[in-house]
Amino acid sequence: MKQRSLFIRVIIFFVTLAGFIALFYYKDTNAYYNLPVLEFKTINGNTIETKDFINDNIPCAILFFHPDCSFCENEIKEVLASCVKGSNYEWLMITVASKDQAELYFHSFNIDIARNIHIISEEESLQAYRIYDVSSPPAIFIYNSNGKLIWHRKGETKSGEIAKINNKK
Repeated sequence: MKQRSLFIRVIIFFVTLAGFIALFYYKDTNAYYNLPVLEFKTINGNTIETKDFINDNIPCAILFFHPDCSFCENEIKEVLASCVKGSNYEWLMITVASKDQAELYFHSFNIDIARNIHIISEEESLQAYRIYDVSSPPAIFIYNSNGKLIWHRKGETKSGEIAKINNKK
């Protein structure tokens, strides 16, 4: 009888443990399947609210980067190339780097000409890093015009993948 009681307790323990692990995992991964309502101040001083993209039926992409990351540079070049071709996405480029470092970095790409790219740095970016659970860039999240996640990647993206998603209307 004691063995049966012990066996039942062990089973209950492992089922409970599995439930807590599943709850923790799904809580973190589901946080960004719908575009979170966030408000940022860009490095230019403009205020950007993600809810405006949903209200105006504008698809949105969020790219986490750092100026010292070579993988990030490749992704940014791909985004800029698609923006020059007429991307219909609003791009939020988010970094923990300083405002001065981000400005200097993007001036080297002549990013001033792209009106649909918004750069967010420093303290403004920390909330997004927590919500999206990004520990190190690059990371990219692409939403349709209804604010539903259609594609995401944490880590390096294969060349051409961003353009392929970006060209879907």
